[in-house]
Amino acid sequence: MRKLYLPLLAFMIFISQNACVPDVQDVKLDNWQPELAIPLLNTKVSIQDLLDNFETGGFLQQDADHFMTVVYQGNVLSQKGNEIISLADFSIPMVVSELTIPYADLPFDVEITKVVLKEGSFDYSMQSNFTEDMDVTIQIPSLKKDGQMLAMDMVMDYTGNGAVVMNNSMDLKGYTMDFSNGLELKYLAKKQNSNQLEQLDNVNFGFSNLKYSYIEGKFGQYVFNLALDSLVLDIFSNVSNGNIYFENPRIQLNIKNSFGMPILITANTFNAQTLLNGQQNIITPFAAGVDLAYPSLQEVGQYKPTSILLDKNTSNLADIIASNPTQINYKFVALANPFDPNLIGFAKDDSEFDVDVNV
Repeated sequence: MRKLYLPLLAFMIFISQNACVPDVQDVKLDNWQPELAIPLLNTKVSIQDLLDNFETGGFLQQDADHFMTVVYQGNVLSQKGNEIISLADFSIPMVVSELTIPYADLPFDVEITKVVLKEGSFDYSMQSNFTEDMDVTIQIPSLKKDGQMLAMDMVMDYTGNGAVVMNNSMDLKGYTMDFSNGLELKYLAKKQNSNQLEQLDNVNFGFSNLKYSYIEGKFGQYVFNLALDSLVLDIFSNVSNGNIYFENPRIQLNIKNSFGMPILITANTFNAQTLLNGQQNIITPFAAGVDLAYPSLQEVGQYKPTSILLDKNTSNLADIIASNPTQINYKFVALANPFDPNLIGFAKDDSEFDVDVNV
């Protein structure tokens, strides 16, 4: 590019002497190609603008010192308490008027000592071949509500034509079944004009559609299988060259447990899918198992927390992050009563443990 200089001295001479010069239109400049810079956009872009653009649930936190933390969150839920044990329907023929059924003869998968029922019915049927009215009382000492034993009084009216058959049921909502002495069942039958106890025919007691709000007993070594889950880390998905450096990468696992029993949790899978090194296992304490805190029998309804921190000092997480991970995969398995299957524990219908995974 050529530059045209008009020295100040020449200009002053031109003014003072009024000399004649060619018309300024005739001044020719050899190949003048000016370079112009014109702003197309006036804006500011911060590092937060560059990072805070997540599509899979991540978010950016910034503290008072402008220190930024990228956070991804995931959650894994266990089965609910009402899913780990089912109470099968069963019936008992009353071959005598009073029976105590040992717990071992009841059709339950685990050794239950107490159940608080939110649903269920007691079903009974009986036949009287006596030719007069019969007063009948059914008593079940193992079933109580508000401290009172289940007891029902009824009359089997003789109609003068054959045997009297009675079938009926009773709602058990709110009743507590206590099996500490087995299942105790009893009926008393007598003629209305006599105190002599009699035996009825075809007496059958049954329990159906039992659902509990609370259950207590020896649950044995129940296995909780949790689904495979993952966290997608889209902050690394567009990295093709170079790297993103994090000062202190961490995985925080917060576990809340409301089952009233010891639980050992392990991880069948805990790895990262990375851009630079493919799939890499993450070193965690789950290989040996982690014992979860749990509520005692005096803490029914409470959650007990367990926290596990993986960082550059307790894991290989720094190496994992340096490999640009795009996904964290994890699958947990939990075992109830890992060391003593005969411990007395409890579960509510809404008991659970859940694992919050924060990267």
